[in-house]
This record gives sequence, C-alpha cells and structure tokens, in this order.
Amino acid sequence: MKKTLTLVLALGSLALQASTLDECVAAYGAGALDKAQILCTQATKENPKSFDANYWLCETYIRSREYKKALPYAQKLEPLASSLDDYFFAYNKLGSIYSYLGDTNQELKYTQKSLEVTKKLGNKEQIGSVLHNLAVYYRNIHNLDEAKKYLLEALEYKTNKSSISNTYNVLAIIYDSQGDTKKAMESSQKAVDFAKEASNFAEYAHNSVTLAVRYINQANYEKAKTIFLDALKIAQDNGLKSKESYALYWLGVLSQRQGDKKSAKQYFTQALEIAKASGDASQVEDIQYSLNSL
Repeated sequence: MKKTLTLVLALGSLALQASTLDECVAAYGAGALDKAQILCTQATKENPKSFDANYWLCETYIRSREYKKALPYAQKLEPLASSLDDYFFAYNKLGSIYSYLGDTNQELKYTQKSLEVTKKLGNKEQIGSVLHNLAVYYRNIHNLDEAKKYLLEALEYKTNKSSISNTYNVLAIIYDSQGDTKKAMESSQKAVDFAKEASNFAEYAHNSVTLAVRYINQANYEKAKTIFLDALKIAQDNGLKSKESYALYWLGVLSQRQGDKKSAKQYFTQALEIAKASGDASQVEDIQYSLNSL
C-alpha cells in the first residue's frame, strides 16, 4: 500500500479496509485526537494484522506526544509491512519515537534503515528529509562535522523551499557552534530567502528574527532593527500573533542593549499583551522576565 508523509495525500491514497479506520483517520485529520485514539484502537482489535490500523494508532499517540504508548504499535509495523513504502513508514516512525525517548542507538539504527529504503524508492524529497534527520541526530550527540556533512548532502536532494529553509537554519546553528560566523550568516540569510520564496510567512518572520539576532551579536544594531521591523510587518500582515510577539520581544532586547529603556519597556509591554492573548505561556515567562530586568 502506497503511503505518503502528508495527511492530505494519505487520506486520498490509503486503502483503508474498515469504516472504523476511515472514521479514525477523519478524526485525526480534524484534530480530534482522543476520538481518533479510541477509533484506531478499535480498528486494531478488529484487524490486528492491519498495517494501516497500527500505523494510524501509532500516529495519533505521536501527535499527542505519548511516545511510550506509540512505540508498541510502531514496533508492529515492520513485520506487517508488505512494500517498500510500508518499510519506510515503519522505520521512519521508529526512528522518530526513539529520538523523542532519548534512545540514540535505536534512533540511529532506524534512521539509517529509513535512508536505505527511501534511496531504493528514489523519492528525492524523502531522501533529503531523512538526511536532515541524521544531521539532527549527530548534532544532538555533538558530532558537528557529521551533522554538517549530512545537512549539505540533504540540500542536494531537497526541492521543497520550506524544507530547504529549515535545513539552512540548522546549518547556520552548526556553523555558529564551530565559530564560522560568515557561513552562519550566509546560511541564516538563505533560510530567510527560501522561506520567502515558499510564501511560508511564519517561517519567513521567524527566520528573519533569527538573522537579526545574529546581527545584534555582531553589534550591527541598525541592520538588526531593519530586519526586526520587517519581521514584525510580515507577522502583522499575515495575522501571525506569536511571531508578532516574538519580533516585538527582540526589538525590546535590541533597545535594551542600546540603553533605551523607555523603548525597551514599550516593546516588551506590547509583546507581553499579545503573548498573553495568544496563550503562549513560555513566551509570556520570557517577556515578563525581561520586563522585570529593566
């Protein structure tokens, strides 16, 4: 059975065998995860050897961040697989779950298996995605040279502009960690450019703020402010409240760095109001701390 990485394509192409499973996938797509878990559990009982039923129950637990509950169903997928697509999805899920659970040995094992299968399938975007995942694995274990190698290789395969932007973001972090400021700035700028080309306004705004922060670190405050204001406008024009708050917060940090406490307080206060309204507890905590430090 051919499966895709995206829910939309999956809904259109999966050969679902039972109405219970149809209802499960529909509930998942609607974000009704509790209902989806109940229905998918029922589907696995009706047909324990169904790859799809076990896959979707695993997926609902992952979406709910219940990784320990997802693992047993992910482990059932490999013996139930009947095609290269099935094996790819099985290994991809296992690698992801072990990553969340902190089991680096198993994460590496299944990510490498996933890469082997996807290369046989020949899907360039999937190959790039798995190579990116391998890079993140090596970054997490502090092997920056291997991480950089896989990120650069991933860029040779990726065609999706938003995905390319994401890879450049991680690459910039690697270069930062290695003290290569010039390449970090170049990669950060490319992350902005590809997000813009993809019309991914959330990433465009976020990546712009990240780039501006790098200019702050170089004491190029004028350039940083220009980019922060651009990011703020992108967020406001597209109704991206969390990104608007994020840009305002960093404008406050910039003002504070320049000794302008009045402007810093204004920016922090605006950012705090928006963050509270959008229910972003983590951002509220950061902004409140900065306000209190003035």
